[in-house]
Amino acid sequence: MKRKVGFLLALPPAHQSSETVTGLAHAALDAGHEVYLYLIDEGVKNMTSQSYQNLARAGVRMFVCAYGCL
Repeated sequence: MKRKVGFLLALPPAHQSSETVTGLAHAALDAGHEVYLYLIDEGVKNMTSQSYQNLARAGVRMFVCAYGCL
């Protein structure tokens, strides 16, 4: 059964959670689920990393807080 999986990340790229989210998101995609990723606050900085750009290319629906981009 296809499910929707969402992640909210508010931590910078240097934090271990950033890597954990990419691994979990890939696992959910591999299982055939829809994946949504919300980047807020310091989490917005992850958008420049190759691993997060790869997630977007793989089909993760990404949303970025405009306030965090300032």
